[in-house]
Amino acid sequence: HDMTLSELDVPVETMFRVHRGKIALPPPSMMYPSVRCAKCGENFMESRARRVQNETLCLECAGETISAVDSRGIGIAAPTLNPALRK
Repeated sequence: HDMTLSELDVPVETMFRVHRGKIALPPPSMMYPSVRCAKCGENFMESRARRVQNETLCLECAGETISAVDSRGIGIAAPTLNPALRK
């Protein structure tokens, strides 16, 4: 605790190497229209849509696994995150 507080008084340049640099920015993200899931009614990005028995479904309602990011990192989410699907 004391060490942490003392570090607040140390100049950034002492703790880190600071220099100006140039980086190449990534291209802008593609923007896709939103569509509504026929089963749960949630809006989602069109590129994530699945057609099942002639209906447009979100990944969760289509039964696909979903990558999720939380405090533990990237993982596979269970297909019960959507409250409309919980029984």
